[in-house]
Amino acid sequence: MKVLVLDTGAILNYEVFASKYNLEEYELFTVPKVLEEVKSVQARYKLEILTSKHSLNTLTPQRRFKNIVKRIALKTGEMQLFTNTDIEVLALALQLKSEGYDVTLVSDDYHMLNVAEILGLKWNTIVQHGIKEVVYYVLVCPSCSYVCKAEKAYISEGLICPRCGNPMTLLKKHKKYVIKGRDKMLKLH
Repeated sequence: MKVLVLDTGAILNYEVFASKYNLEEYELFTVPKVLEEVKSVQARYKLEILTSKHSLNTLTPQRRFKNIVKRIALKTGEMQLFTNTDIEVLALALQLKSEGYDVTLVSDDYHMLNVAEILGLKWNTIVQHGIKEVVYYVLVCPSCSYVCKAEKAYISEGLICPRCGNPMTLLKKHKKYVIKGRDKMLKLH
């Protein structure tokens, strides 16, 4: 059976999400942290509809898959943009894929889709168009022009410029185009 791993957006946009899929053909999974993010009365109602009409499995991913996701998010420079929920949703999709399931991540979060693409996960969006390229980021200081890998800055220096002490900003370093339906990506310099 095919599996959909749901981010919070799939629940918040239940009507659109349900119209894109014949949900009876899928096993639905999410993480407990997604359910914690569903707080408003309207969102809780949508969750209730989803769970009453379809079985929604809730599973916490294994630590090793969370570590893989964190490692990739560090390399792309997106770690500081991820919540624990984002990491767990991606880790769950990766874990289920490793267990032999045909998994599709359902999310509108561009940074999650970026990392999903690198991890080799199938993905689909709910409302947004999705990504057209895989992006890697660097941190740049707008004051003194100091540049460093976002991975290094996140681990050791934080988001403050080590040279002048001002806040640093993310800047796209390079891209790889995503061609849906193909395994290969073109690297741009």
